[in-house]
Amino acid sequence: MATDHAEIAVFGGGCLTDAKAFIKTLNASDPGGRPVVTEVKPLGAFYEAEAYYRDYFKNNRREPYCQVIIEPKVRRLEKDFAELLITHGMSS
Repeated sequence: MATDHAEIAVFGGGCLTDAKAFIKTLNASDPGGRPVVTEVKPLGAFYEAEAYYRDYFKNNRREPYCQVIIEPKVRRLEKDFAELLITHGMSS
């Protein structure tokens, strides 16, 4: 079934109020009156990823998925949010 919405997740207790306020702002700004239906709730248990998945992009840059899907998203993030990023030894 096709939908015209995306699901998002917000992690961390301090973000809940901000996320709810942002959704309220989005709802008020939609001329079509379509509400955001994302549920915002506190993070429950958090499980760290297995070692294989950690730094996947950094360790698998030659994989087609990384080149076609991840790389453009990382570049856009770096461009749009450069002032907010802290690099941790990853060279572009």
